Amino acid sequence: MPFPTPDRQDDLRPGLTAVTMRAAFDRRFRSALMEDPHRAIRDSFGIELPATLRLRFLEKPGDVDLLVVLPDLVDEAPLSHRELDRVPGGAGCLEWHALVVAALT
Repeated sequence: MPFPTPDRQDDLRPGLTAVTMRAAFDRRFRSALMEDPHRAIRDSFGIELPATLRLRFLEKPGDVDLLVVLPDLVDEAPLSHRELDRVPGGAGCLEWHALVVAALT
């Protein structure tokens, strides 16, 4: 099965959900994801990820309530109209606050 292109990120959600759900219950699969995610996903789901895709799965430490991966740092140059067209909408402050509160309760 081919890997969805970055402009079709919605196509990633079902697969990512399946991977993370299995990792929540399958200790061996979880370890395989940490060691070699490309192989673990290929062997378990038959999905061949592009060799150029740099992928890493992290375990949340037990002493952390919420682990947030920061976005890439962007330069201060203004975006072109073409770049702006490619930017997806995101959550506003209220949605982000609700997400954090839900994670902590």
